[in-house]
Amino acid sequence: MRSFGYKRSSIAAREEDIDGLQRSVVARLPAPKNMDSLREAFYGEGVLDIQIRDMGGNLVLLTFSSILDMNSMLEGGCQS
Repeated sequence: MRSFGYKRSSIAAREEDIDGLQRSVVARLPAPKNMDSLREAFYGEGVLDIQIRDMGGNLVLLTFSSILDMNSMLEGGCQS
């Protein structure tokens, strides 16, 4: 899986949603993809504990098991 540049944005959230949002990123895919094939691509990179939610078009919400796992993936590595 190739690493792409990213930018961080802030949003307003309810207190009960903050934990999950801190471990999540919105990703823009080059083209819309099947969620199963996207999940398999993450598994192939050693990312086994990830939630992938389709947001429509070529956007997906990726929620990692920890902030450490998320940051590792964003920096181009994998943590399993």
